[in-house]
Amino acid sequence: MRIREIYIKRWRHFENISLSLDDEAALVCIVGANGTGKSHLLELIAACAHRLGLSQGIEIPRGDPFRDQHEFSLRFYLSDEFDEEFESAISTIEGFVDWDRTLNISSSKDDNSSSTRVEGGGIVDVNQRLTFAQGVVTRLKMSKDVYFLSLDADRAYPRKSINYNEIAQAFEIDWAGAEYTRGRSYRATTTLYDEWIKYLLAQENQSGEKLMSDMRRARKLGTAPPEFIDPFESYSDALQQILPHVQFTAVNSRKRTLLFDTTGLALSFNQLSGGEREIAFLVGQIDRFGLRQGLFLLDEPELH
Repeated sequence: MRIREIYIKRWRHFENISLSLDDEAALVCIVGANGTGKSHLLELIAACAHRLGLSQGIEIPRGDPFRDQHEFSLRFYLSDEFDEEFESAISTIEGFVDWDRTLNISSSKDDNSSSTRVEGGGIVDVNQRLTFAQGVVTRLKMSKDVYFLSLDADRAYPRKSINYNEIAQAFEIDWAGAEYTRGRSYRATTTLYDEWIKYLLAQENQSGEKLMSDMRRARKLGTAPPEFIDPFESYSDALQQILPHVQFTAVNSRKRTLLFDTTGLALSFNQLSGGEREIAFLVGQIDRFGLRQGLFLLDEPELH
């Protein structure tokens, strides 16, 4: 999933802005002085991603860009690396053979009228472009996979005090269900931070309960004991790829915090440096939501 083009004829303080992005770029950075509109662009992308079915909602403090007076268009490219079920579903829609795997969203609004169109690129017939795009959007909305994750700049990481009632509630949540995956990935960062520790505590509890249950069953049946599967292995490995000196070691249920090892020194999440906390959290969100094929928006990556 990539963004190929952004064109803003008019929206907020932007006029006649045209951006073309290289498909080969692994990372795209928007650089500019304070107040020039970097966050505005991310908000616009988030609003368009919602209308394309990539996310189930938007949380933007300044409001939905589509409600402002505007005229803009964005072109999204969907690679052919989506899961087989999605590919099979969209291949039956008329126009698939001619589709160049782009979705183009164009919108305008003034005092008298408003219009928003989503079209499939590469398809000659106008009506077929619209119908095909609607079919793709419908199937994106139906998917359980996460294609969009946005982290705004409000990331202070204060010490969290989680009471036992909150932990009990967290243990009952189906964190792998669509409500807490696709239904959460667009939420404000403060919300995601509040949930993250609870999510990890619940994962530790649920995986421990399952392991003990499987061990008792194996003992009763006289079969080989189950192999321990660490639910946080992918997170730990990814974190060490970026910060080789920081190793995630455990979730401390009693103190309700995360534990790390930094070159032999045991530290809680709150004892890490600002930069270490930033990376530990960002990697944790990509791991929690399983974002592998989609858009990751990160506002102010230089924080801490």
